[in-house]
Amino acid sequence: MARDRSIRPRDRRFLWVLALLVAMAGIGVIVVGPPLEITSDAIDHAGYVSEIARTGEPFPTTAIYWNPGDDGKDIRKALLHAVYGFTARHTGAAPIDVLNAYGGFLLVVMALVVYTVARALFKRHRLPAVIAAVIFLVGTDWGVGQLLVRAAFYPNRFGAAFLLLFIMAAVEYMQGGPKTALRWCAAYAFAATAVHFQYAVIVAAVAAVLLLWRSCSPCRTWGDHLVRSLRVVFAGLAGAAPFAV
Repeated sequence: MARDRSIRPRDRRFLWVLALLVAMAGIGVIVVGPPLEITSDAIDHAGYVSEIARTGEPFPTTAIYWNPGDDGKDIRKALLHAVYGFTARHTGAAPIDVLNAYGGFLLVVMALVVYTVARALFKRHRLPAVIAAVIFLVGTDWGVGQLLVRAAFYPNRFGAAFLLLFIMAAVEYMQGGPKTALRWCAAYAFAATAVHFQYAVIVAAVAAVLLLWRSCSPCRTWGDHLVRSLRVVFAGLAGAAPFAV
């Protein structure tokens, strides 16, 4: 018997409210612009993006110094900066404008990821997922009115989207899900680390927590739990390895 996927009128109203809030947040970020205060890192990011646009190199070493050699490498800058840089190079847009546009877009993506992960963890119930997304947008430093809401383009912030998806896939597998969930664990671990190197460490830490968190697993014995959780650990490490090594 097919599962009823219809949306109840109450849930539909909540979803419309969430969609309106997400759209307003994304548009608001674009209108206000990125943080340019002296304490922000936006200028550093814009300089690196500008150098990618100028040289066509995805990982330039000359963003700060003219000829630094290997000393100019910045392991914090990864694939997301390459996307920004080549967008600026091929559109002719100013780097700060590219970061601004991506900032609004990535904030929307992050909010939708929070909703998706919450809905998966709450057994497909929509209302808790909507509440989680609303709290994310109004009750955290990603929230409306906060300085860092305008910095969604920071890789160390947006990488959290892939970290949440990694947790979602890991919990799905731990609770008896298919082996395809392990492949998604590896994919999300790779994506998170490709966005920012710090997520290689964070993914490993999350996998270690799942390894010890017996209550998250329906396995009847510790042995079965360890087998499934170690597979999650290896999937996460395999995904993070290309950028972590």
